[in-house]
Amino acid sequence: MKKLHTILMALSLTAALSGEGYFMNKLGACADADGTEFGSDLFAIDKDDKYDMFFAEYAEVGYSWDKAEICALTAFNNFVFDDPHYNIIFAGYGVFTPLPFLSVAAGNDLRDRFSFSGGELYTENEAYLLQANPFAEGAGLIFDQTFGDFSLLAIANIGSAKGKYLNAGLVFNYEGDSYVASLQATGQNILNKNEYYHYSIFAHVSLASCDFSAGYISNYNDVDINDFDSFCLESQNYLPLPSTHVVKASARYSTDLFVIATDFLTGLNKEYILNEEAKKRRAAWDAWEDEGFDPVIQGCDEGDGELGKNENIPWLFAVKGGWFASEEISLFLKYSIARGDEYIHEIYPYADWSFGENSSFRLGARINVVKDEVVVSIPVMWKVLFGIN
Repeated sequence: MKKLHTILMALSLTAALSGEGYFMNKLGACADADGTEFGSDLFAIDKDDKYDMFFAEYAEVGYSWDKAEICALTAFNNFVFDDPHYNIIFAGYGVFTPLPFLSVAAGNDLRDRFSFSGGELYTENEAYLLQANPFAEGAGLIFDQTFGDFSLLAIANIGSAKGKYLNAGLVFNYEGDSYVASLQATGQNILNKNEYYHYSIFAHVSLASCDFSAGYISNYNDVDINDFDSFCLESQNYLPLPSTHVVKASARYSTDLFVIATDFLTGLNKEYILNEEAKKRRAAWDAWEDEGFDPVIQGCDEGDGELGKNENIPWLFAVKGGWFASEEISLFLKYSIARGDEYIHEIYPYADWSFGENSSFRLGARINVVKDEVVVSIPVMWKVLFGIN
């Protein structure tokens, strides 16, 4: 880690000669901590009073010039010594803009730089359309041009990972005197015939203090389909189950004093998606059953016949209110209810406290209820952000 910070400092000194940039650091553990990708709060206590303690560190540095920009980041948590592969991250990207309307990018982390959000993250994670980020690990071209009140953004990305050979995104945007409207579409795995196609289309409108968005996503899931384990449904954080068809609607009203926002996502059927291995197991079960044989006697696992099936159509509803008590303190309360195999309730009050322009602190209490089980966790995070010229 010391070596990495030395590299980041060298980048800082080099870029400072002719550009400007920033350094950001996050310390603590918070499941909604802006892309740290460590979804565990500092403490988690279950009904048996058993608790775990989590810790995460995140550092990011970025610089830009007239025709280029770079970003490098690292993150790790307290399980890094047990399993470094999943608990430590090194990532970054570079962008070169030879023409005012054309950029070339490459890297393994462009989630913020080239993602389509479909509106704001109204109630933290739930409002985010996963398939709205077309830029996978690899390299690609970005076309960005404005024609009066209209603008066009197009992305074509050749990914290096399996199942992400070609991704594409397109945004039409209109900015009038009193409103902004956009229509956005993305596609993933366009060239890879052996994996699922992911595509989405959604619209976003901003009117004064109000924002609205609605969209459709095919094969919706919050993890890479190649890594998805059909028996680990609790790892799905966006919908209770990853679904073949999902629609989403969001709304937000904000003023200088408060904000209120809501999200609703629902599957359109009871099917959820499977990876290649699970599809083969399910196909073997169906084949034996269609021929009149007992699949278990033929060597299938008892759970294979349930793969891809769900008793309920999964859905999620969330609402969040916030009060900007002062320039330094903001108070929020979020409630969500989700239906998958069971009802899942979350109550989440938290506060953000800023220390000047460069530093902020978050503290809250997250209460999750599934059936008769209650888990209380404590998210906490200290964030520092400052510019480097």
